[in-house]
This record gives sequence, structure tokens and C-alpha cells, in this order.
Amino acid sequence: HAHLHASPISSPSSPSSSISLSLSLTPSLTSHQSNEISSLCLQCLAHLFSWMPLSSLISPYMLDTIFHFASLGCDSVSDASDCLSNLGSLAMDCVNELLVKNCVPREFEAFLMKLFEKSFALLLRLTGESATTCSSAGYASGCNFSKLDDRFLAKCSDFFYWFVSSHLKRVEFNPAFPVLEFLGLFCKYTLKQPEIDSFCICLDTWGVFLEHLIATAQGSRGSYSPPSAAHYQRYQDTLVAMTKSVLTKIQLHFNIDELREVDDDTIDDDNETEWQSFLRQSLEFVGRVSELFPSEVFQMILPLLDNYSLIYLSLTQLISSPTHSSSLTPTPTPGTHHQSHRGDNVRMLAIADKAECERLHAVLKDLSSILQALGRLSEHFIGDRFQERLLDAQALVKQICYIAKYSSSNMLCDVTTPMPEILEHDFIELHAQVLGTLRAFAHWLAQFYVMALRDKQQGKEEDILNFVTAVVESSVILFSPNIPEKIILSACQLFLSLTATVRPHFLSSLPLVQRLVDRASQGELMQSLPSKACVMVYQALCNLCVLPWVDVGDSLQQWEVRTSQLSGVVGGATRAFQRAQAQQQQVGCAADASALQKQAKPELKQTLNLLEELISPVAHESSRSRAVLHKSLHSSIEFGLSLFPLYLRDADILDALMGFYLAVFGTFKSHVGPEFTKKLIETFMTLLTREQLEETLLQEASVGSKMVEKFLNILQLLIEDNGSSYLPNVISFTMSQIYPIVAEKPAPDVKSALYTLLFKIMLNNWRYFYPGTVLAHMDEDSNEPVNHEAELMVLLQSFGQSFMQGDIALFKQNLASLEVLNEKHKLYTKVQFCSGMLYPFLQILMQVLVHKSHDLLQEEVCACVHNMAMVDLQVYHQQFLPKFLTSIEGLTDAQRSELSASCKMHKDMPSFVQNLRQFSSDLRYYLLLNGSQPAGSVRLS
Repeated sequence: HAHLHASPISSPSSPSSSISLSLSLTPSLTSHQSNEISSLCLQCLAHLFSWMPLSSLISPYMLDTIFHFASLGCDSVSDASDCLSNLGSLAMDCVNELLVKNCVPREFEAFLMKLFEKSFALLLRLTGESATTCSSAGYASGCNFSKLDDRFLAKCSDFFYWFVSSHLKRVEFNPAFPVLEFLGLFCKYTLKQPEIDSFCICLDTWGVFLEHLIATAQGSRGSYSPPSAAHYQRYQDTLVAMTKSVLTKIQLHFNIDELREVDDDTIDDDNETEWQSFLRQSLEFVGRVSELFPSEVFQMILPLLDNYSLIYLSLTQLISSPTHSSSLTPTPTPGTHHQSHRGDNVRMLAIADKAECERLHAVLKDLSSILQALGRLSEHFIGDRFQERLLDAQALVKQICYIAKYSSSNMLCDVTTPMPEILEHDFIELHAQVLGTLRAFAHWLAQFYVMALRDKQQGKEEDILNFVTAVVESSVILFSPNIPEKIILSACQLFLSLTATVRPHFLSSLPLVQRLVDRASQGELMQSLPSKACVMVYQALCNLCVLPWVDVGDSLQQWEVRTSQLSGVVGGATRAFQRAQAQQQQVGCAADASALQKQAKPELKQTLNLLEELISPVAHESSRSRAVLHKSLHSSIEFGLSLFPLYLRDADILDALMGFYLAVFGTFKSHVGPEFTKKLIETFMTLLTREQLEETLLQEASVGSKMVEKFLNILQLLIEDNGSSYLPNVISFTMSQIYPIVAEKPAPDVKSALYTLLFKIMLNNWRYFYPGTVLAHMDEDSNEPVNHEAELMVLLQSFGQSFMQGDIALFKQNLASLEVLNEKHKLYTKVQFCSGMLYPFLQILMQVLVHKSHDLLQEEVCACVHNMAMVDLQVYHQQFLPKFLTSIEGLTDAQRSELSASCKMHKDMPSFVQNLRQFSSDLRYYLLLNGSQPAGSVRLS
């Protein structure tokens, strides 16, 4: 291959300055030497391009040379392909360094066009197209991507990404730039990717392009966009063709050889398998295209739904009982599938041929993918588009409801098959997915329900009744033992969405829902469902009772009936409390009590966690809804206090109790009453002694630390109201019991909660310390009287102590807290702060700037110093700075004088901050200079 010769870079000031690369055959160099020199030259160029301004230094001749080397990466046949791929990758590095420069002067557009022209030539070679055929459908010709170097392909993908994200808007409407041909090439390039990961990277680039089109279509036009927002119509053919190709790629029916290699078992850091990640990103692309061309996308997807669901819905015809099974049906292998929820009546799928089973596997997998796609597209049927697409949505939801009911009624995952390790998983995934897709249409159901109520059309009322009944029949019948957990959780989420989003007034009258309420009231669900499922079912039943029905007047909400119903549901959820209360009354000796407490612990913890999950979602609902729930939970809230002394040494139960009462006060603060609040605080402060707290806090990240953090959050809620009667006790307990333990210990979460509490004590209860009039409060020069001065100073000193520690997150939090206190209550102007705290705070903050210990917060620290100095700028310059410089060891008197003189009396923040930064930089320089000199050296300044 050709060899590289580089001429030296002349001075930038030279009129003929340029970087010249020429191609020549150099017989004196061996091939190895040539490759090595070429590699080093390209690396040097990439480095220069990373910082060098785009100017006449870069010539068209240089671009020809760079792209010559880039084209070498396409060689996957020759013996020297490894060396060529390396040179091609390095050349693409140079190209990408040019593209990364987003801010390109407009007069440089000609150079960009030259750059893209050369890039097209390279990409045309990769995809195997000529300039006249690049928009054709075929993409079998060109380079074999599987034999190309992965690094080279990655660099090419980077090129596309940077071009689309940074430069496409600049040249999109340039007549010389063939944008449609470019997209045609990129379509082929995307589909030829040999790996799923590289395909998904290309989808990211498509996503950037689609975001640009969608923003333009929505009217968010940038400076490079045309006057008409409908310009994206010219991309319809390319995007629709690409969507069709992506839908083909995700279907096993068309792409089984590639997709069978995709891992669907190993979970990554994002809690996804490789298959799930690939499918999600592919469907996200389809979803983005559908925002521009919804009709075209639905016309592609709906026939697929019809075809696959037709096969799935006919499977019951192939299921036989043991007495009528086909001779081709194999005997099931013990342990290959979970126990049937229908008992011992084992059913068999009369398919013996392995090829047929694999085809069924493809159908089930593809149907699940299409259903997931429809869930992603459900947003196109709501809001402003609801009426326009009403008939299409009705037909689609009806079809999905039918598939969901079919799945729940037949439970095909219980059927014995010749390939149980594959087909059982497919049936479970499909069943869970159809329920998830139906859940995605909950907002459409809610809008349809409101329309049916308001229009009073008989047909619409029947339709919504049928839809809601189908949802209930598809989900509630699955709340039983021995159902696969993934299906149960999906069913619970569907039912929860129905009660939270749709809220039909007739829901509680449906027979299945009435039986579910009875089961919940008897406590059966606590024993028969997984904990996550149990929580969601009780949340749904709570919604059923406390959330107001949509478009129904308050007088027709039947609050009394619903309150009574909720009391029964809560009674079933708190059976563990009732048993524990009965045991407390009957227990005899201490040994028996200890054994019973240990035995009751799992149930009590489950109940407390469940009640917390019931309470928290209602926090932002109406006062009436919260009152209904509080009334049903009143006895449980009272009983919880009796558990504290029994489980004082059990961190798990204490953590659950604190979580429960944090939810109680966060939601029912106005309903619990002052007597219970006082009782709760007294219980906490009596039982949580310093020794008890120290035992739990010394173990960082323990359950005990989380418990104390929740306790501090409860105290925050209690002192939010100005003039709280609990304030003196809270301050005393916090500073005497908790602060001494936390202050020097590495417990970041507890520290954050503690200082948030101290901040809110001062922010929300300022009149506790400064009870003066409003005029006195607004007058910065008045000597405003202060109460509880000792407590205030202790609180402020604790903030100063935190600044001396290495926790940068806590430093930032407390610095922001001081600034808020100054903004709201003029903290820095108060006599007590100026006389006792101003100098220590300034001393600490100046040291932070000088030593750069918290350099990430330099801007915030400088702003805080400015605000403190502005209280009395003359005192800051004439008293604080000389005293501060005197306290710094390692400076000469001359250096101190020079530093002091360099500080100017700037009042505006930008000038002050600039001067402060220069001051700290000069001070740091002097310290380094003096510290580096040998002992006895003569200092010149």
C-alpha cells in the first residue's frame, strides 16, 4: 500500500502556512516501518485537530490523504488487514475530531461540504452502493461487516453520531448536500451491523435525528430550521422503510438465526437482559417514528398483531387431557414446570414435532414483542388525538382485552409441552406482556370512561362496562397461589392502574371485586400472595375506597359505605396487630413473651411495611380521602406505639416502625391531633436514649442508621409549623443525644437528615429566636432582641463544625442552608452572628479557597464570602483580612502587606469574586514558593 510522508508544520503566522501530507512510495522504508510512521502521523494529526482552530491550515489535499487512509479500514481480505484496519481507525479518529467541533464559522461550510463528500465516498464503499443506487432497498453487497475491525466500525458509527447531532441542521437544507441519500446509506449501514450492540448504537443516532424532526414538527424551530414545520414529510419514505426493517429485525419469524444468539437470561447493571435492551431500543425507534407518521406505523404493526394472535388464540384446540392425548405427545419430565394452579389435571399440548415447537416459540416471542410495541404507541390515542382515533382505539383495546382474558382463562404456561424449558417461559412472558400492554391503555380507558359518563350514550356505557369487566376478569382471577410471580405482578399492576387512573364508580359492584374485598378483609391475601403483589392489591383496594370517583358529585360518592368497606380491608391487613395485641394481654413469664415476640416479628414487619405503602400514595390526595383512610387506620396507629418498648433492640422492627410513622405524619399531620403527637414524641425521647442511639449509629449503613434517619425526618415534619410547642424538646434532644454521636462519625445519610432538621428548626421557627416586630425584623441596623440565644449559637456552631470535615456533599448542603437563612431572615446581619460567628465562618471559607479542599464548590463558597463581607465591607478589609493573613504561617510581612493591598473594595459580586479568587491564588502561590525554598534562603519579597 502507499506510504506516508509528512512535511513539517510551518509557523501559524506564515502566509503559506499549511499542513501537507503527501502519498509516495518510499522504497527505503520497510512495510513495518511505513505502518508505524503512518500510525504515529495520524495520531499526531488527531491530537492537533483536538485543539487547533479550523482554518486554512487544513487543506483539501490533507482531507484526500486522511480519507485515503480511512478507506484502508474497509479492506478485510488482504494479508495486512490488521495493519490496514488500524490505519483506517486512526484516520477516522482524525475525521471525528473535526466533526466534534460544533461551533464552526459559517464561512467554513465549504470545507464541511468537502469533508462530507469524502465521507460519503467511504460510506458508499462500506455499504457497496454507487451514488445512483444508494437509496435502493438492497444492502447485501459491499463490505462484509463481520470481517471488519470492530474499532473501525465503531469509529464510523461515531462519525454518523457526531454529524447528525452537531452538523446536520447546518447542511440539511444545503442544495449541495444529499440528505436523503445520506439517510439511505445510513439505513443500510445500520442494518448491516454484525452485532446487536453496534446496531443499538446506530439506533441512538437515529434517535438524535428523530428528536430534531419532532422538535421542528412541534414548532420548536432552531436557527437552521426552515419556515415550515412540515419539512419532515420528505423523510417519510426513508423513515417508514427503516421502521419496517427494524420491525423485521426484532421478529424471530424473519431473523431467528441472529436473535437466537441474543442473551435473554443474564441481567445487566440496568436490570435488563441483552434481549430486553435490544427490544426496548428498537421499539423506542419505532415509537419516535410513530410520532411523525402514526398511521403508517400502525398499518405495519396491526397486521402482525392479527397474524400472531390468530395462531396463539387457536392453541386451545391443540390441548388435550391425559386420557385423550395424542400418541405424539411426550411424557412430561418431572420438575420441568411449576405446579399447575388448576390442580392435578395436567393438560398437554399435542405438538410433537420439534420444528413445530420452535415455530411456536417464534410466534409467542414475536407476539409479545408486537404487544410491547403497541404499549409504547398507546400515547397516540389519548389527549387531543382521542376523538380522532376513537374507533381505531376501541377496536384495538377490545382485541387486547380478548387476548388478555384468553391468557388468564387458559393459563397456557401450565400446559405440558415437548420443550417446557422454552415454551413455558414464552407463555409466561407473553401473558405478563399482554397485561402490561393493557395497562398502558389505562389513560385511554379513563378518557373513554369520562366520555361515556358525559355523553350518556347507551352503547358507550356498555362498552366501558365491558372493557372494565374484561380488565378485572383478566387480572383478579390471577391473585392466587402457584401462579408464576411475573404474571401475578403484571396482573396486580393492571388492577392498580384501573383503580388509580380510571376509577369507575361501578367497580366495587363487580362480583370478582366483591370476592376480592372479602378475601382481603379475611386476611387471606397476606398469606397467599408474594409481598410485592400483596402490597399492590391492598393499594388498589384502598384506592377503590378513598379516591373520589371521576365526574361524580361529593354527595354521590358513598363515603360512608366506602369507609365501612375500607375498615374491613384494613382489618384484614392488620391481623398481625390483632394477634400481637391479644398475646400481650395473655402472656405470662418473660421467656414466653420473648418467644412470642420473635415469632410475631415477620408478620409485624410485613404489616408495618404494607401500611406504609398504603399511606404514602394518599399524601397528595384530598383532605376527605386522607380522613377516610386515617379513620380506618386510627387503632393501628395507636397500637404501633406499644411495639416500641417490646422491640427496642430489634433494628428491623424499629426501622419499619419509623417508616410507618414517617408516612403517618407525612400524610395525616392535620388528623392525628396534638395529644397523640405529644405522646409519640415522649415515647421516642424516653426510649431512644443516647446509649441506644450510639449502639445503632456506630455501624455505618446499618438498619439502625436508617431508623435514626427516619426518626429525624419525622421530627422535621413536627417542627415545620412556626411556634411548634415541641420545639424546645426537639432542640434539646437533637443537640444532646444525636449530634454528639453523629458529628465525628462517618454516617453521611444520618448527618444529612440531622442538618436538614437543624436548618428547618431555624428556617420555620425564626420567631422562636427573634420574636420582634416585622419592622424590627426588616431593619438591618436595629439591635433586635433575641430569645434562646444559647440554643441559636449551638445550632450555628454545629454548621461551622460541619465545614471542617471532608464530606463535600454535606458542605454544599449546609452552605446552601446558610445562604437561605440569610436570604429569608438576614442571618448575617444579626448582632449575635456578627459578634460570635462571622469571623469563624469567614476563616473556614477562606481556608477552603486557599487550600482548594472543596474546589468543586468554589463558586458557592465565593458567593457566600461576598454576602458575609457585604454586611460591613470596611470591617472585612480593615479587620478580618489582616487578622486572617496573620493567622497564616509561612508568609513574610511583605507578602502579607502585598496581599492585603491587592484586595479591592468591590461591592458587586462579579468583581468581588474575581478579586477574591486572585487573592487566594496569590496566597497559595506564596505558600508554595516559601515552602519550596531551603532553610536559610533569602526571600526576595
